[in-house]
Amino acid sequence: EVHGSNNAGGFVASVKNIEHGEQITIKDSNSTGKISRGSGWNQYGIGGLVGIVTESDDAKIIVDNSRFEGNLTCETSSCNMGGFIGLVQDADNVDLEFTECKSVAPTTCSSSDNQEFVYGGFVGSFQSFGSVRVLGTNITLDGMVKTINQTSKNIFGGFAGRISSGTTTEIALKQVMDVKILDATCKSLNCGGLIGELNKIKTANVTIEDVHSKAVFQLEVSEGTNPSSGGFIGFIEDITTLNVSIADSTCEGRMTTHSNKRMFSGGAIGLITETGSGFISLNNVTQNGTINVNNGYGVGGFIGGILATSTAVTVTGCTLGGMITSDNADYLSGVVGTVQASNEIKVEILDSTISGNISSTD
Repeated sequence: EVHGSNNAGGFVASVKNIEHGEQITIKDSNSTGKISRGSGWNQYGIGGLVGIVTESDDAKIIVDNSRFEGNLTCETSSCNMGGFIGLVQDADNVDLEFTECKSVAPTTCSSSDNQEFVYGGFVGSFQSFGSVRVLGTNITLDGMVKTINQTSKNIFGGFAGRISSGTTTEIALKQVMDVKILDATCKSLNCGGLIGELNKIKTANVTIEDVHSKAVFQLEVSEGTNPSSGGFIGFIEDITTLNVSIADSTCEGRMTTHSNKRMFSGGAIGLITETGSGFISLNNVTQNGTINVNNGYGVGGFIGGILATSTAVTVTGCTLGGMITSDNADYLSGVVGTVQASNEIKVEILDSTISGNISSTD
C-alpha cells in the first residue's frame, strides 16, 4: 500500500524537469495494491504508476505492455487520479504513448464539501501545458469508479478526465475496449467514455478510431452549469481551433442520469460549446446502448447539445439502434439534442439511420 499526503504513485510519486529529448520507458510492468491520498488541500496527483509529471520540456514517456490492477482512493480533498499517471501539468512538447496497456482500477473518492475529483483510466488530468501529444493504441479501460459526496464536482473519463488550459494538444486513441463503470453522486459532473472534459485550449486535434465501448454510467447530479455526459467525450468548451474525428466505433453501454439541472447527454459527445474553427466528424459510429435521462435539457443519440459554436459538425453513415428515454427533457433527438448557435454553423447529417426507440414523458 502507498499512502501520500500530496502526490502518490505506484512506482514514482513525482517526475520533474525531464527535458532535452529525455525519455522514460515503463515496459512489461504490473502495478497492484492500494494507492491513496489523505490530507492536503491543493490539487495533486495519484497514479497507478506515477503521481505527477510536472515542469518538463521536450520529453517522452512510453508505457508499453503494462497494467494497473490496484485500487485508487482519495479522501478529504481535491484529487487528480489516473490508472497510470495522476496529473500532467506545466509541460511543453511532451509525448505520452500507451501501447497494449490495461487499467483495471477500482477507485473511490470521498472528497470534502465543494472539492473537485478528476479521474482518468490512464491519465487523471492535463493542465497548464504548451504542447502535449498523446497516443493510446490497443488499450483496455476497466474497473469501477465510485464517488460518494453530493457537494463535490466530478470530472470522469475512461482514458483522461480533464485536458485543460493549454496551447496545443493532439490526442489519438485507437483500438480501445472500454468497460468502465461510473457510479457518481455529486454536485456537478462532466463525464465521457474516453475523455471527460476538453476545454480552454487554443488548438485541439482529437482522433478516436476503432473503439468498442460498453461503459456504464449511473449518475446523480444536483447542480452545476451545463453538466454533461457522452459515450466518448463528455464536455468540449472554449477551444479556438477544434478538430475531432470519431470513426468506426461502437457504443453498447448504458447511461442513466438523474439531474436537477439542465443535463446534456449524447451517445458520442455530451456538449459542445464556445468553439471556433475546425470540424467535428462522426463517421460510421454505431450507438446500440441505452440512454436514460431524468430532467435532461439536450439529449441526443450522438450529440446532446451544440451551443454558441461555429465548428462545423458532420454525421455520416452513423446508426442509432439503441434506446433513448427521457423524463422531462427539453430537447430530445436521435442525432443532436439541440443546436443553439450565436454564429453561423454548418451541421450535416448524411446517410445515417435511426432504427432504435426514442421516447419522452413530461
